[in-house]
Amino acid sequence: MKKKQGFSLIELLVCVFLLTLLSGFSLPFGQVVTERETLTANGKALYGFLQYSQSLTQTLGKPLWLHLGHPASKWQSHWQLTLSDSPNADADEFVTVWAQLRSDDTHQLEFSHNYAQARVKFLARRGQPISGHLLLRSSEGESAIKTILSMHSGRIRQCATQLAYTHGLDWCG
Repeated sequence: MKKKQGFSLIELLVCVFLLTLLSGFSLPFGQVVTERETLTANGKALYGFLQYSQSLTQTLGKPLWLHLGHPASKWQSHWQLTLSDSPNADADEFVTVWAQLRSDDTHQLEFSHNYAQARVKFLARRGQPISGHLLLRSSEGESAIKTILSMHSGRIRQCATQLAYTHGLDWCG
C-alpha cells in the first residue's frame, strides 16, 4: 500500500485561504505599531529641538522665539517649528533663523499648542520658556505625547496622555 505524500489540492487551497485571513487581520496591528514608533520618534525630535533652543538662548544671552507652525491654524498635520531672534519672523526682513524642525510628510501627526500667539519666547536668563504645552497626536487620536514647558523652573518635560501608550514616558495623569 502506497502512502499519500503532501497536500491534496483542496487542503492546499484551505491553507492558503486561512493564511490570507490571518494576514488580513494582523495588518492593522502592524500599522498601529508603526504609528506609535513614528509618534515616539517625533516626540523625541521635538524634545531635543526644545532643549537645543533653550541652550542656544543661554549661550547667546538674548531672548529667542520659537514660532509654531502657521499662526492662523491651531491643528495641522504638516507643522513646522522655527527658532528665530524676532517675535514677528514673517514681518521682519532681517531675521536670523537659528533652526527649524518640520513634520514628516509620510506620517500624519496632529500638532497643537495652547499659546495664543503661536510662538514661545525663551527668556535670555537661564533660557526659560514661557509656560504652556505642545501636543503631538497620532492621526487616529488614540495616543499623544504632551510636552510641558515651565517658566518657573525652566524645565521641559514630556509625558504620555494615555496609560496604554506611554512610549517609554511617564503618564500625564
